[in-house]
Amino acid sequence: MNCNQCGYLLAEDETVCPACGNKAIGASVSEAQVTPPASLNNTVPDSMPEVQTNSSFPSPKAKDNPLMKSMIFGVVGMAIGAAVLFAIFMINGIVGADADKIEGRGYDAPEEAAEAYLIALRDQDVDAMISTFAVESYVENYDFNAMIERLQAYVPNMEMPFPGSTPYTKDLNLESRRKFITQNISNQYFYYNELIEDYSFGLSNTLKDYPDLVEDMEKATKDYYFEDLEITGSMDPEDISDIYKDERNQKNLADQVKIYGVKKDEVANVVITFEVAGDEYIFCPQLIEYNGRWYIQSLQGNLANLIGLGYVAGGIAPYPLPDSSPGV
Repeated sequence: MNCNQCGYLLAEDETVCPACGNKAIGASVSEAQVTPPASLNNTVPDSMPEVQTNSSFPSPKAKDNPLMKSMIFGVVGMAIGAAVLFAIFMINGIVGADADKIEGRGYDAPEEAAEAYLIALRDQDVDAMISTFAVESYVENYDFNAMIERLQAYVPNMEMPFPGSTPYTKDLNLESRRKFITQNISNQYFYYNELIEDYSFGLSNTLKDYPDLVEDMEKATKDYYFEDLEITGSMDPEDISDIYKDERNQKNLADQVKIYGVKKDEVANVVITFEVAGDEYIFCPQLIEYNGRWYIQSLQGNLANLIGLGYVAGGIAPYPLPDSSPGV
C-alpha cells in the first residue's frame, strides 16, 4: 500500500511511513485514486514609479566648464539609472531574495503561501511553485534523530536520507528535498491533466495497450487544465473535517512536527477555494513556519489525508466533497 501523504510504497507491517513520518495512513494504489471531475474529459484547457533624485546644482564655475557639466550629468544619470533598476527589481521581487537559494523569502501567513503556489500553478511556473516550499530552512531544521525514533528504523530512501552532520550530507538532503517536491508537482500535473486516458496511477502502460502513447501524450500536453484557475476564498479545516480538531489527530500532528524542528503552532493546515472552468475545488496543503516566515511543507498535509485525498492529487479535490469521504 502507498502512504497517502507522499506516495511511498509501504510494507504490509509498516505503521509509520519511512519517507515522511506520516502515521498509519496507507492505501493501496487503487484506493489512492481520487475520482476526477467529469469536466476533466472536456477541458479547455506598469508603469514605472517616478524616481526623484536630490541632486545639487552645479556651481557658477561649473556652468562655464563643459567637462565639469558632462561629469555632473553623467553622475546624475547613473544615479537615476540605478534607482530605476532598483525599482524594477523591487517590483519583480528580486531584491531581498538570495539568488543561490531554492526557497523564496517566505510569506507573512500560511494562506499567502498556499495562494502563491496556486498562482504559480496557473502560470505553469515551476521555479515559482518550488520557491513556495521550505527547502533550505527545512533541511537546516530537520531532526534526523526524531525521524529515526519515530520509525524505529532507518530507511535509505526516506525524504531526508542522511543526518545533516557535514556540508556534503546537507547538500544531498537538499537535493532529496527538491526531488520530493518536484515529484509531487509532477504527480499533480499528470493526474489532473489526464495525459493518458483511463490511466491507473502507479501501473506500467505497455505499447500493446497504448500503441500511440507518445503521440497521445504530446497532444494532451497542449491543453492545460489549470489555465484559468481563479482563487475565490478560504475555509477553516474544521469546516470540511469533523475530526481535524480531534484530540488524537492533534496529538499525532504534534508528534510529527518534531521531525521538522518546529513547535505544533508553527505548522498549519489551510483550505484555499478556487474555480477552474466553472468547477469548484479546494487546496489543502500543510504549511510550516521558519524564522517568522511561512512556507509549504507538503502539498498533501494532515487535513488532506483525513478527507481521503490520494497522494497523486497534490492536496487538490473537487468541492463539495462526497458524503462518502472519510473524516467529513
